[in-house]
Amino acid sequence: MDPNPGVILIFCPLSVEARAARRALKQAHAKRNISVYQIGVGPNLADRLRAAIDSHDNVRAVILAGLAGAIAPTQSQLRIAEVITPDGVHLPPLRDGTPTARNTKLIGVDTPVLTPQAKRELYVDSGAHLVDCESHNFVPIARAASLPWAIARGVSDAHDVNLPAQTIRWMSAHGNIRPMQVLFDIIRQPSLIPALARLKGSADTGLTEMCRQLIAIIEAASRTLERMDEEPDSLPIPAAVRSVLVYGGAFDPPHIAHIQLPPQARDALNLDFALYIPTATTPLKGRAGATGVDRIEMLKGALASDPRAAVSSIELSRGGVSYTIDTLAALRERAPHVTTWRLLIGADQAAKFHQWRDAATIFKLVPPVVMLRSPDESKESLLGSLRPYWSESELSQWGQAIVELPAINVSSTKVRTLLASDPPDIKALSELLAPETLEYITQRALYKTA
Repeated sequence: MDPNPGVILIFCPLSVEARAARRALKQAHAKRNISVYQIGVGPNLADRLRAAIDSHDNVRAVILAGLAGAIAPTQSQLRIAEVITPDGVHLPPLRDGTPTARNTKLIGVDTPVLTPQAKRELYVDSGAHLVDCESHNFVPIARAASLPWAIARGVSDAHDVNLPAQTIRWMSAHGNIRPMQVLFDIIRQPSLIPALARLKGSADTGLTEMCRQLIAIIEAASRTLERMDEEPDSLPIPAAVRSVLVYGGAFDPPHIAHIQLPPQARDALNLDFALYIPTATTPLKGRAGATGVDRIEMLKGALASDPRAAVSSIELSRGGVSYTIDTLAALRERAPHVTTWRLLIGADQAAKFHQWRDAATIFKLVPPVVMLRSPDESKESLLGSLRPYWSESELSQWGQAIVELPAINVSSTKVRTLLASDPPDIKALSELLAPETLEYITQRALYKTA
């Protein structure tokens, strides 16, 4: 088990929400490492979210928890199944959430929606049930950080309730109540007192529902993360396997070259097995776009028909920056029955191999296999790019490590661009992705932006 299982971050815009979340977690005796942040409201919200995520080395999931306004009739128990941005993009959570009576759509907007008429108009335009001023900032940041996310919301004001305009100035940018401002407005307008009392009552009920959702989400997320944490100790390599081709990458998303070429290289080298390893964060590329869970599931679906290939979450479970030397050492330790390891890389990676941590050790213990994947790549050009960094004997080994495979003109960048188009070119995508991968992406509305 990883000694650093990582942290789940909970973001609450308001102080009252953060207090309720901490109290609920304490009462539920939550066992995972969980941090609750009061992130406030307003135009700097996105910066505060990024700063909180970046302050941790191994964030496993993020949750937005708090109150929201209803713009349509809602049931008592909610499940946020989709977030709608102001420009109409629909974003489902990158995890299943908790089963409840109803799947609820939430729209994020920049300014509060106060009147029943405005709520009704927003409902008709969007089809959403709830509205808040944070989710449309929260979701893109979570997705950009490749983190599974979820939202827990309780209702503070019903769809047919008029929210006093003064409530906007009752909260500071940091999410704290301004008691003097509230008192001043009540003195000037005593008729606010009944509305304030109703708002407090509905907010208390909403906080209870928020906490119920939050605990259910934490429990579901913890079970998922525990399963991922256990996988490195039980790698999906059959006991009879003696030789393995390791293929790592972002797989963001996995395209047909990812799926077709490694098995061809495996067979050309007479190896038993191909092991795909999605990276968490690579030192030379940075974070991936889709979550680790999504990338693993896309790979598993595309490789399901190949009994001599599997996917490992060893790097995703470890979190943080992925160094190949650490992964290979862990593989050799946890699969002692494997006697031969080879590392499959592209010609572009081979050209920068001297920059990798402990490159000489990798080269000796797990010799690379280099794919030439485009018409512009050749053995001569590759060796020419390697010559300044390697000895003549090492260059000879590099030359023997090259395997020629069919050129497939595809890249994850190209696929993401096609997916982000409106509407996506399904015919073109079907030629670049396995059917299982395209179906997975379509169902979850992944890669709406390139």
